[in-house]
Amino acid sequence: MPKYWMIGSGVALGVLLIAAIAVALMRDAVVLPEGSPEKAVQLYLKAISEEDFEAAQTTLSSELKERCSLEELYSRSYPRENLDDSRVAHDVTNFVDDRAIVVFEVTQLSRGGPFDLNEWTHDEHYTLVREEGEWRISASPWPYQGCTQPGPPS
Repeated sequence: MPKYWMIGSGVALGVLLIAAIAVALMRDAVVLPEGSPEKAVQLYLKAISEEDFEAAQTTLSSELKERCSLEELYSRSYPRENLDDSRVAHDVTNFVDDRAIVVFEVTQLSRGGPFDLNEWTHDEHYTLVREEGEWRISASPWPYQGCTQPGPPS
């Protein structure tokens, strides 16, 4: 009898785990205010997750576009499953002079088997500037951070 109890408990735990993952991944996206710095970051992340690099690049500042060309975005393919298995939520926006610092909380899931689910959370900071009346990302656009670093001095 104890053997059946353990098997039943394991099955119940597995069903609960699958249900929790499904609920977490099926949350509706929060609609952020149009024209806000948070919305610019949301549009960037949506474009990256859909591999629409042209749309992603439109959310970058003119200076950042020079360092992060379309070819650069295409060549730095970020594993899409990392974004698909992530929840991103706006935390806070601070304004410093003519810049906005937007913080998003990123929760990433990693599955290693039917009973192995790891979750970790980290903050991602985006710096934005206003250009042509719109907020544009000017530094640190996770997940493509590599192409935004200034090149070596000439």
